[in-house]
Amino acid sequence: MNILTRKEDDVVVYIANTTETVSNGILVDNSTIFGNASLYNVFENVTVPEVVTSQAYKYTKAGGFVKNESYVPYISPEDKITKIETELLNTKLAMAELIEIIAGGGGIA
Repeated sequence: MNILTRKEDDVVVYIANTTETVSNGILVDNSTIFGNASLYNVFENVTVPEVVTSQAYKYTKAGGFVKNESYVPYISPEDKITKIETELLNTKLAMAELIEIIAGGGGIA
């Protein structure tokens, strides 16, 4: 596999079968062009572990693959809404439980 990384921080931006420097950038897998080739490093014939994904890892020839500690996975707006709704429901249930305890004279210790 070929690895395309940003020169500024070594973050893997693309894992490709093929790469080719063309007039307007770097062509990967004969379908996508990353403009301004001077911003990227291309490493050819790299063995890529299955866990490695773009953005989540960095790569250098000397250091190999390392996790990108500043990577935050994308969460779709729909998934965020579902998570917030679940948290809100759990908060409401916890509040109702507390109200029951207080109303029943149990109080809070």
